[in-house]
Amino acid sequence: MPWAGVQAVAGQRKGGIDPDTGKCQGGAGDAGIPRGVGGGSQGETFPTGSQGLVAVRHIPFYSMCEHHLVPFFGTVDIAYLPHEGRVAGFSKFTQLVERLAHQPQLQERLTAQIAHAVARDLQAEGVLVRMEALQLCMTMRGDMAPGTRTVTSEALGACRKEHELYEQAWLALGGEK
Repeated sequence: MPWAGVQAVAGQRKGGIDPDTGKCQGGAGDAGIPRGVGGGSQGETFPTGSQGLVAVRHIPFYSMCEHHLVPFFGTVDIAYLPHEGRVAGFSKFTQLVERLAHQPQLQERLTAQIAHAVARDLQAEGVLVRMEALQLCMTMRGDMAPGTRTVTSEALGACRKEHELYEQAWLALGGEK
């Protein structure tokens, strides 16, 4: 099963979850799972036969706050329930995060865009994304709250609807009970 490549140009804000199915529809936000390596037009997924969650943790990112035009940075954790046991290469997730983060962003939007891209491009049954960041706008200006970290999360599909699966995914990403 091929992966979609970049779906749209930066700046578009469209897409969403079908309220009946919980599935991602349309352009989830600016870019999809990265194209294949070496100039190929499509990446690939791999059959595993596994029915369990897959988690990729501590993906570093660097972005720019679109409101204050100062950097924010941290890590992204992604857990997903593969559709029919098909998974993607782990490096595709770091490439996806990098592509979406390299434009002026809001942490909340970036978290949602990553979740929607994974849900859409992998047809994942469920997705949970957790992002922890140091926002320099909080440490350099105003109240000057050094060391403060912000945490955002986005749950889609089965990870949103099924509490037990959500909890399992949250713990796999290092969250506390």
